[in-house]
Amino acid sequence: MSIALCLFTAVCYLTRADGVAAITVFPVWMWALPGLLLAGLGWRAGWRRVAAVIFLWLLYLAIFSSEAHSLLGFRRWPAPGWRAAPPGYQAVRVVSLNCGGGNPAAAREVIPYLPDIVLLQEVPQRKAMQDIARRLFGKEAAIVSGPDTAVIARGRLLVTVTAELPPDHVRIAHTRGRLILPSGTELEVVSLRLVPPLVRTDLWSPDCWRAQRENRQARRRQLAAVMARVRGSASSAPMIFGGDFNAPADDAIFRELQPLRDSFRRAGAGWGNTGANDFPVARIDQVWTSPEIKPIAVTARKTRHSDHRIVISDLLVPMK
Repeated sequence: MSIALCLFTAVCYLTRADGVAAITVFPVWMWALPGLLLAGLGWRAGWRRVAAVIFLWLLYLAIFSSEAHSLLGFRRWPAPGWRAAPPGYQAVRVVSLNCGGGNPAAAREVIPYLPDIVLLQEVPQRKAMQDIARRLFGKEAAIVSGPDTAVIARGRLLVTVTAELPPDHVRIAHTRGRLILPSGTELEVVSLRLVPPLVRTDLWSPDCWRAQRENRQARRRQLAAVMARVRGSASSAPMIFGGDFNAPADDAIFRELQPLRDSFRRAGAGWGNTGANDFPVARIDQVWTSPEIKPIAVTARKTRHSDHRIVISDLLVPMK
């Protein structure tokens, strides 16, 4: 039974088809827990057989678990001397945080990290965001916000877009702006929050599988609609695309973000999961970048006033 569960879940995570979203909505490592328990119950079959099954589960985790990749990478955050960018690059720190229902105290937790770009979701009132922008960037502050998302940065924000309606008239919580840094470097920046996931464990119910499939498809449509508008813009500037995707790491919806790359996959340090804050089992808050942007170290840190952890991405951006 343990071997069968391992092979079945491996196929599910390998394909990540919409029809098995009821399985892949859970973190990869969560399925190893009942698998190892079943293997332990079979100890009378002989320790060699049990050891072989345990090895199979460890191989499964090594292949599919993003947590294993970041923990075994032994990276440090912050990376020593990362602000001393090599010639042709500029060091930029990006933080992303879901403010937990618009809590101003949660939003202010970005300030100690001294970011250059802030991506917020479930944003507080504009007055609170203006205060954060002033405290971080002074006269160089720029801010653009929609009903649920915002971008705060050092520099100038141009050609801004907030909360467009796609063809199916489902509002997408996102904010997009073309950022001109004080150095003159130009970036496309997007902050978004996709439709929340379903938390259901009634896997014996066909309705659970149907609901999870439709929930995944709704997020994919939202992400595809935003990316279609981004690709349709005239700008060729590098992109920083982040926020609350409400999907676990490596979910099938992230195929819509190609050719962008997951900064944590490239330079993650430590336990990168962000939801929920007190018991982070899934990396639903992420920062993706254009391939030419080089992540140096990316981490997640516990917050005090939000139900999400904060993501901090230290990047090297090619200068104009």
